[in-house]
Amino acid sequence: MSGVLHLIDKNTPADMLHQLGLLGGADDVIASVGTLPQHEELAGRAVAIRAAIAPWIVPPSELLALTDNASAIHTWSPAAGRAGWALAYRCDIPLVHSAPSAPPPKWIHWAKGKMARHTFKLTVPTAAARRKIVAAGIDKEMVHLLPPPAQMSDDAAGQRQRVREQLALEPEHIAVIAPGEMRLHAGHKTAIWAWAIVRQVYSNLRLLIPGAGPAERHVRFFADATGYPGEIMFTGQRFGCSELLAGADVGLFFCQRDCGPATLAAAMAAGIPIAGSRTADIAECAPHEQAALLSDPGQPRTAAANLLRLIEEPQLASSLGAAAKQIAKTRFTVEAVRARLTKIYEAAAAPASA
Repeated sequence: MSGVLHLIDKNTPADMLHQLGLLGGADDVIASVGTLPQHEELAGRAVAIRAAIAPWIVPPSELLALTDNASAIHTWSPAAGRAGWALAYRCDIPLVHSAPSAPPPKWIHWAKGKMARHTFKLTVPTAAARRKIVAAGIDKEMVHLLPPPAQMSDDAAGQRQRVREQLALEPEHIAVIAPGEMRLHAGHKTAIWAWAIVRQVYSNLRLLIPGAGPAERHVRFFADATGYPGEIMFTGQRFGCSELLAGADVGLFFCQRDCGPATLAAAMAAGIPIAGSRTADIAECAPHEQAALLSDPGQPRTAAANLLRLIEEPQLASSLGAAAKQIAKTRFTVEAVRARLTKIYEAAAAPASA
């Protein structure tokens, strides 16, 4: 199969960019409609295309030129999806769109109309998200399951030592990490609140918040309000996700609603114990008391109680982390997800070649 044209834009979620970085093939082309997003894994691999006034209606000529050797178009954000559909429809190329979770009703309504006019496949990370979309009226043959890929570290111990040294974490410090892009509903405030409650009991607790995002200013303001600003470390882009996870002892995923489980899959692959929200995607990837401790969204005291259990019951924490890592080895390896994606591309291309 020849190369795939991947489309992104400056607002593409970091989780989706991370997946693209792991899954993109050597012959693939990655293009951003407008400004390139800031993401280390795609540095040097993606090209910026001048944004037309309405690329979802009339594709820019620069984009049209990139379709010459493309076997499919794969879009990774709503805006890129709209531009990609116009491009695919005009050039008669199969289109695959990946969403980090079940898209909102407005997007589903838009997709229904487009699917009736062109070969269009939609991927979501969990069976729960797929059921929700099919229940909303999308043809089940158009919706495919594409689990988030997670890379297993070959040097977890070395990464752990380097990260903790650079962050000045002492051996007695318990490092809790709230990864994921700082977006609305991503749960960073609940994570900070839960951490601050447990910090009253364990003064050696430290909180790591990596990356950035549109809600970063609000997250930082909330962190300052705890009274422990020096013990909450905003690491920005200093470390890769796998490095920080190797240096952490517990992962927190307290999103208010499903935002995409890619970072969760990475934490599971790292084998760290996890406390999270009982949302559909998280519960499917890391079942309660089997691979994580889950609580209802927006309940910081229950979230804090689960974090406290992971600290005070090391045997439970160890068994949950081991179970999560085994699930990741079974479901989230890059090789397995890439093979599934290849089959999705083939399914998208099949009608055109029939």
